[in-house]
Amino acid sequence: MILKKHLIKKRTYFLTISFFLWLGTISFASPIFNMSSPNFLPVHWWHLFSFEQVPSIFEDSFTVLTADGSDGSDGATGAKGDKGDKGDAGDSFDSSDFFFYPPSVSLDVSTAGASHSYDLYALYVDNFSFPSATASGAPTSINVFDRTALNYFVTDYDTSVFENLSISSGGELAYRVKATPTNDNTIINIVFVVK
Repeated sequence: MILKKHLIKKRTYFLTISFFLWLGTISFASPIFNMSSPNFLPVHWWHLFSFEQVPSIFEDSFTVLTADGSDGSDGATGAKGDKGDKGDAGDSFDSSDFFFYPPSVSLDVSTAGASHSYDLYALYVDNFSFPSATASGAPTSINVFDRTALNYFVTDYDTSVFENLSISSGGELAYRVKATPTNDNTIINIVFVVK
């Protein structure tokens, strides 16, 4: 029975001393650290009077005062952030959407039954390479496409004047005069399309 009382007293004494030391930690540490902060680290009063630093794993979390009252050194710089997303590639260029009309030329339809041919590509290059006039500050010629870079079309023509009409993959037009135009006026429409 006596032994039981002695153990109880000894245990009470130990708890009392522990509680006292814990209170001592609060009283010395609370002027510097906010105990409600998630970064709070209990510091015993003797740490305040030495140059001992808080373990390095806490350096990036808060500022530690050294013995002379100045701030501690800054923590390591964080890693660089990820690069931003790349921009959109943009709309692709569909060259088949690009077409133009070749320069106007005079076709011989003066004799019924006569056959004729014209190299329309060569006429286009000649007109664009050597313009009759240019605006001030403009280049002296217009860039041209290669012969094989184009598709050639006759979209419409006067069937009363032209017959056996064809156009080659190289831009050569061929036809036969069916009849001369009655009013010296006829039409043929040609388009160059970029491949």
